[in-house]
Amino acid sequence: MSSFSFLTYKYKTINLSDVFLGTQNWFFKRYLDGKNYSIDNPVFFDSYWNSLEDMDFAYEKLIEDEQIAAKTQKFAWSPKLGYLAPTLSSCGTGLKVNVSFHLLGSYLMGELDAIKESLKAMRFNILKLDCDDAGQFYAIENDSSFGIDTHSLYQRIREVIINIATAEACSRYTLLKSKTSPLSDYTHRNLAIARNCRLMSRQELMDIFSAFRLASQLKLIKLPNPNNLERVMQTALGCECAFMEEFGLNIAKSQSNAELFKNPVFLATILRDYSKSIKFTALGKKVLQ
Repeated sequence: MSSFSFLTYKYKTINLSDVFLGTQNWFFKRYLDGKNYSIDNPVFFDSYWNSLEDMDFAYEKLIEDEQIAAKTQKFAWSPKLGYLAPTLSSCGTGLKVNVSFHLLGSYLMGELDAIKESLKAMRFNILKLDCDDAGQFYAIENDSSFGIDTHSLYQRIREVIINIATAEACSRYTLLKSKTSPLSDYTHRNLAIARNCRLMSRQELMDIFSAFRLASQLKLIKLPNPNNLERVMQTALGCECAFMEEFGLNIAKSQSNAELFKNPVFLATILRDYSKSIKFTALGKKVLQ
């Protein structure tokens, strides 16, 4: 996998695993055969990974866990359909993947629509992670596991994941290399808004954090705490309470986190305070001049 993991640029190396957001997972369900069969009580298997280097190991772990379970349990299976499930799309191998991507580079380069169309043609679902459609964060999963053996399906999904990661990394490479790319304006514009805003919507907040994440991964800006921002991006996409905790905020119990997360004055205050400590790196001053 190491040959797929990096793109070399004049100033730095782009890690393909940077395009992922959070923890990814392989998973499938198995239904017991005979009298024990129940659509309401499947046996669930999953395995988690964080980078391309871990992807193969996680898949092998998933298969190993299933093989161990199959020694003591009989799963519903048909010679024609493979493993049986309540829906046809879940029959066959049952293997599914859920991968979260940050595709801001592809968006800025105008390549995102082509990626979406390609995934649709290959029967993959691509869903926005954010409820407000912000930040260019996407979850990608295969639509069907029917009509193909487990290992062949794994290889197909694996290839798609690597191709998306490579396409996003290439877009980031082009953003860095091209003197006419929108990266400089996009970064300066978002930083200026963050430092001077008085009202901020949740959607715009996520867009700005998305810009900060990309610029930080490209070593163009130095964040006060990059790991903190990474956790914020993950938690804010699904849990306002966790978002508040990441900033170390002491919120009065009388006002819910959900209400605060919709308060434009409150969000603007968070963003102004956070962005004060953001600095351009030496590379950032060269690329973003």
